[in-house]
Amino acid sequence: MLHLFEQEKSTRHSLGQLSDEDLKKVETLERGILLKKNFEINLLEDDQQKNKKLFPHRLVFIEGKLNLVAEDIYDRSLLHYPLTEIQSLNEIFDEEYQCFFSSLQIDEFLVAIRSMNADEIRLVLKLSPQKEIDLFPQFHFFNRPFVTNNERGE
Repeated sequence: MLHLFEQEKSTRHSLGQLSDEDLKKVETLERGILLKKNFEINLLEDDQQKNKKLFPHRLVFIEGKLNLVAEDIYDRSLLHYPLTEIQSLNEIFDEEYQCFFSSLQIDEFLVAIRSMNADEIRLVLKLSPQKEIDLFPQFHFFNRPFVTNNERGE
């Protein structure tokens, strides 16, 4: 349990460590995700510049780095890129795109990424009944959160 609290503290610290440019990318991508906008991004991958046209789905921490999880517009595959590898991003206004993947399929993609990295922790908490908890915190992915009560409402 202490490990998870330390990891959460590290995550908040990681957001604080983002440069102003990366924070602007986060703002732009979050707005684009809400408004279902397409983006052209310029990546630095293996010391090579690459351009991709993507439909963004989520920003989520993977292996301690904030990643963009997106759908490639041309080959309709799911991809993830660390925010630090994205050199620039521009909204595409002239192309309409219907996303191919459902949120369930994106969750399965994230589960597969985590299982490949073998970095998964199961967490069981007992919560006070009067306390509210956010099962979907920003930039985090919890695989199938489940909440139950006993006969005493606990």
